[in-house]
Amino acid sequence: MDEREKRLLHNKGLTPEDYYLDAHGLLVFTAFYLMKRGYCCRTGCRHCPYGFRPDGERRNLPPCTPPRDPHTIP
Repeated sequence: MDEREKRLLHNKGLTPEDYYLDAHGLLVFTAFYLMKRGYCCRTGCRHCPYGFRPDGERRNLPPCTPPRDPHTIP
């Protein structure tokens, strides 16, 4: 990812905690970002914190909780 692409993502409100690039160069949203977004898009995101799977089954996950700000000290 070049600097122009990084600036574009930053301008859209994304931070380094929100995504990473996988081995194929694809942008992958983190569970932190998906929780921060606040809803499930039902497309089978790799780190879906809501438990959605494309085959229609739900993963056995605890109820959703608000994301913790990684910049604060507990």
